[in-house]
Amino acid sequence: RWPKHPPVGLGALAGRLGGDDAAEVLGAIDRAIYAEGDGEGRCQWDGATAWERIEPLLKGEETAGRIPAPVPLPPLYPQGL
Repeated sequence: RWPKHPPVGLGALAGRLGGDDAAEVLGAIDRAIYAEGDGEGRCQWDGATAWERIEPLLKGEETAGRIPAPVPLPPLYPQGL
């Protein structure tokens, strides 16, 4: 999707996907990965639920971020003249 400018981190990905769901789910994943502490102090997340919320955003991004194909130019030398 963004081969020349990939998002750097989950926060950047959430920004590109847009919406509160992306920010909330990806923020929870980010906290679960990088939060300090063990047991109760550690943030936990449910991967199946996260995927259910993120998958539609990823599928929508496939078409929403693309530029439609341009209308082809007419031939330079038309045949009917």
